[in-house]
Amino acid sequence: MTMSIFRCAAPLWLMTYHTYFKENKMDKSTLDPPPYSGPGPGFAVQQQVVVVSQSLPTDSPGEMMCPQCRINVVTMTEYKVGTLSWLIGGIIFLTCFLPFCWIPFCVPSCKDVKHTCPRCHTTIHVHKRL
Repeated sequence: MTMSIFRCAAPLWLMTYHTYFKENKMDKSTLDPPPYSGPGPGFAVQQQVVVVSQSLPTDSPGEMMCPQCRINVVTMTEYKVGTLSWLIGGIIFLTCFLPFCWIPFCVPSCKDVKHTCPRCHTTIHVHKRL
């Protein structure tokens, strides 16, 4: 029984759009959906909110959306002395290598990185090393 269904349905499926309407004498306008007039009374329109998470930049400039300007910008970076610089400097000081205590305060990889918007200079993110 299933074979006969497939035999009948196959020719309709294989016909082209134009041939199908010509053989069945159907007008294309009869198949058009009615115009959409919006939701009826008593129906509420729901909006879908999509949240896109951004990966936070580390020590190099990154592309982020500025919360102040609301545009995508490539951040400006500025190195600031942070906890890791003070910790390494303190360890060097306690191990009696006094002439070298200042080195962590000059090395960028020991400092925190402050990311700012180049347009409005708002702080977007601070990458803390420790």
